[in-house]
Amino acid sequence: MSGRKLSLYLIIGLTLLSCSASRPAPSGYGDPSARMFNSGFSVVPPQEKGWLIMDRDAYRLVLVKQGANRDESYAAVASLVLLPADLDNREIFFEHIRKARSKALESEGFRVLSNRDFLFDEKGEYCVRYRSETEEMNGSKDAGAEAPLIHETIGFYCRHPDETNVAVNAEYAYRHRVVDADPELETKADRFLKAVNFESLTAY
Repeated sequence: MSGRKLSLYLIIGLTLLSCSASRPAPSGYGDPSARMFNSGFSVVPPQEKGWLIMDRDAYRLVLVKQGANRDESYAAVASLVLLPADLDNREIFFEHIRKARSKALESEGFRVLSNRDFLFDEKGEYCVRYRSETEEMNGSKDAGAEAPLIHETIGFYCRHPDETNVAVNAEYAYRHRVVDADPELETKADRFLKAVNFESLTAY
């Protein structure tokens, strides 16, 4: 799956969660402290109440949570992403991810407010951490409301230690009106991202 497709999937997931007319039927999961295993990665789901599984297969996990307001929602996503075979050093890997994300952020109907990509070594592999903020230009508005919808996304791409042409992409995203804010967003995102582990590339 390309970075563009995954980013679009995350945007769609956040939008559907906040739209009662077209909302999917997310399902709950058991012990929230239990690690969830997929092919290539595992995660510990966010521990706050209200998180649900919106979608899951062997290679992707999408968790969602409705916020306090109608247009406020969260998503925690992890997925495997195929890479070109020639990303054989950190700088080339970084440049590939940077360009792919820049292209994905140019989705029609969104305006990029800020975006930062940087190398980091926490996972012991080639990794790119990022944080972006976009404005949803065509987002629904309450009667008389003028505050735009904002998407804040914090995540990383890390090359899998078993296959150099596979990466694990994990993201924590927050959709909200510009007048709202979550002062704990960075802490929540860090907690989720730090708990993402590499696993065998075998479907569970």
